[in-house]
Amino acid sequence: IDEICVPVRDSSTLTDGKNIDLVEFARLTNQNIVIDQQRRIAALGEHADSRSQSMATLDAPDFTLPDVHGRQVSFSDFNRRKRLLLAWSSW
Repeated sequence: IDEICVPVRDSSTLTDGKNIDLVEFARLTNQNIVIDQQRRIAALGEHADSRSQSMATLDAPDFTLPDVHGRQVSFSDFNRRKRLLLAWSSW
């Protein structure tokens, strides 16, 4: 997520002074959120609208991984060329 500024007129709706209400923050920033209360962990995801837009246009996000020789290779290194992305897992 890029840097964003979320104006909050009444901070009591977002914080109790010590903690941030992540569900409210996710709502204000239009992000997906998942919370595991047992493990006391939360994860915020990409804006739902931008994911939908990426799926509609079939634009893959840029990412970087090491090749078989350990060199870092980005998906964008192959722009303007046909690309085949193969993912495999033993599970």
